[in-house]
Amino acid sequence: MLFLVSEPFSPEYILPILIPVILLHFWSVLYFIDPYKFELSYYLFAGILGLVNTITYFLVIQKFLYLHIEVTGPIFFVISLLLFLSLIVFFQIFHLKMLHSGKYAAYMEKGTNMNGHPIILASCSGYIVGQFVISLIAAESILFIILITCITALSVFTSFNTTYIQRYLYLKKHYKEIKKVRPNFGLSKNDRKL
Repeated sequence: MLFLVSEPFSPEYILPILIPVILLHFWSVLYFIDPYKFELSYYLFAGILGLVNTITYFLVIQKFLYLHIEVTGPIFFVISLLLFLSLIVFFQIFHLKMLHSGKYAAYMEKGTNMNGHPIILASCSGYIVGQFVISLIAAESILFIILITCITALSVFTSFNTTYIQRYLYLKKHYKEIKKVRPNFGLSKNDRKL
């Protein structure tokens, strides 16, 4: 958020995200008090935190484009918004398919991770390349091109965290089955069995 409050200050960029950020800070106190007891709600928290961070990065990119680079017209905003929404929607759809097909469980049993999956790499690369092209067209300064590209790369990581919302919904729906496999799930540290 430092980029949003920096000069030139513009309330249009900070106000849409200010209340969610404040609420997330208050919500995070639960996980300092008793992280084990609030284990289920942590997945929801992590997903919403990822969404808020991704929106924040999107606003930072817009501030760079419209206040620092001084582009005019809605075309850069519309293209950036479409890229942003497609990234979020892609991760949600991909995650749902992987979750309900049982492929996540298969990957976990084999001990491999999903970080290098070609579909994930292609979508992330598409978002980064799209924002890079926008900054290349709009900016004359290499500094802003680098900043926008770096912030875009950060937003890819935070947008993946939005899938924790689906994990929360999945865990909540299958809570009884989870308690059978992990009886200590959601219990405070003192109540957990060794």
